[in-house]
Amino acid sequence: MGCIPPRQLQFRFSVPMKRGTGSGSIMSREGFTISLDGMDASCIQSECTIRFHSALSTSMYYEVTLDASFFVSEYGLPLAQAIHLVFGTGTHSCNSRFMMDGLGDDGLCQCFSSDDSCMCHCGTADVSRVL
Repeated sequence: MGCIPPRQLQFRFSVPMKRGTGSGSIMSREGFTISLDGMDASCIQSECTIRFHSALSTSMYYEVTLDASFFVSEYGLPLAQAIHLVFGTGTHSCNSRFMMDGLGDDGLCQCFSSDDSCMCHCGTADVSRVL
């Protein structure tokens, strides 16, 4: 089970970040690709948010790819590696079940409801959506 279709993705880092010059995209398993380059992406301290123009489709799996320089440290340093994660959307809010799609060698996504949010922890990246 995944989160209800999000209108934004949030990433939490261990240091303050800002939007860099790198590219990013979301691709559905059906091959539909959304470029993140023109989306509103901003950071407040170590929490960065990418806001979509419209919600993603329900009951689908998506792959998110961000270049190592999509978000950079406050000093302009890129991440050690690109971000690549997989998540699924559902037709209703998430629960405490684990996501079954892997992130290569990084592990699995765990999605759960937390107050008014759906939180997904995927390796070193956290993704959330306000319900």
